Amino acid sequence: MSFIGCSSLEDELCELLNKLSTLKCPTVKGYWQGDEDPFVELLWVDETDNSIDSFSVDSGVFDTIAEMEIEEADDLSDYKDLQVAYQQGPRDYFMKPFTQWQQGIPPELLSDLNELVEEVIESSEEMIEE
Repeated sequence: MSFIGCSSLEDELCELLNKLSTLKCPTVKGYWQGDEDPFVELLWVDETDNSIDSFSVDSGVFDTIAEMEIEEADDLSDYKDLQVAYQQGPRDYFMKPFTQWQQGIPPELLSDLNELVEEVIESSEEMIEE
C-alpha cells in the first residue's frame, strides 16, 4: 500500500498496522518517506507485545556527528546512539535494520525504497567525510 498524507500520517499508519496485526497477518510492516530531504521511517509490529517499533533511515544522525567534530568514538560516550552510528558508519548503521525489516517482502516491491535508502547512506557518508 502507498499513502500520501500530512503530519498525522504516522499515527494513522501505526493504527492500520495495529489493526492488521490483530487480524493475525503474517507480516505487518510499513514505511513512509520524506518529500523533501531523503528519509525513510520503517515500521513493524513487534510480535511479542503487538507494539509498533520503528527505525529512521535519516542522515540527521550523521549530520549531528559531523557538526560535533568527533575525532574518536569515546568523544561520544555520553550519546550512545550517536556513538553506535559513528562506530558502524552509515552503511552498516542503516543497512542492518533495513535488511532485517525487508525480510518477508518480495524484492520487486522494494526497488524504489532501496534507492532511497542508498541515497540517505551516500549523503551521510558525504557529511562525515567533510
